[in-house]
Amino acid sequence: MSENSVENIVLFSGSSHPALANAVAKRLGVTISESIHDCFSNGERRIELQANVRRRHVYIFQTGTQSKTDSINDYLMELILMISAAKWSDAKTITVILPHFPYARQDKKDRSRTPISARTVANLIEAAGATRVVTMDLHSSQIQGFFNIPVDKKLKAIIETDCYKGKRWFPAFEDNFEDKEDVDPDLEDYFYDKLNSVKDKNLSVQYILAIQKG
Repeated sequence: MSENSVENIVLFSGSSHPALANAVAKRLGVTISESIHDCFSNGERRIELQANVRRRHVYIFQTGTQSKTDSINDYLMELILMISAAKWSDAKTITVILPHFPYARQDKKDRSRTPISARTVANLIEAAGATRVVTMDLHSSQIQGFFNIPVDKKLKAIIETDCYKGKRWFPAFEDNFEDKEDVDPDLEDYFYDKLNSVKDKNLSVQYILAIQKG
């Protein structure tokens, strides 16, 4: 079995968004390995990875969100324990797929005697044993500098607006589009700023989506 083959990859999902993890796994053509996520009677999280990870490349899918039953802190602690379990089971690499980075808005000291919470989260993830993090649309790019491991920040080129009349797909780099007068001027500026940002980074993005709310 080649070191970098698909057979040498193990994908686990936390309990924050299993439907999204399954959709990603299906798109990639891989299977999510079994793991146990539950709680002891005192509320402490219990994690058990039920696949062999020794000298294999582990990917852990979790997102910093909340649900009706669990908080962001619950899912963050679950992630930390999953990383630790993989590390102490001798995983070769541990990549954390974290679409929504928890505490990302707290990326600086806005008052005296307050923490830089995003940095603390970064320290926790790294100390637990992660070797790489993949996330999306960080509140501030400086969060990447809180880590001493590689961090891949992906851009989601989606614009939500209640200004545009109707729903429509736009070719990503088209300089002019129909019904331009239906777009609020502030949105138009934001729209083109996004396009220019994507262009500058030489990213391959096919479409920008404007969505009418309500």
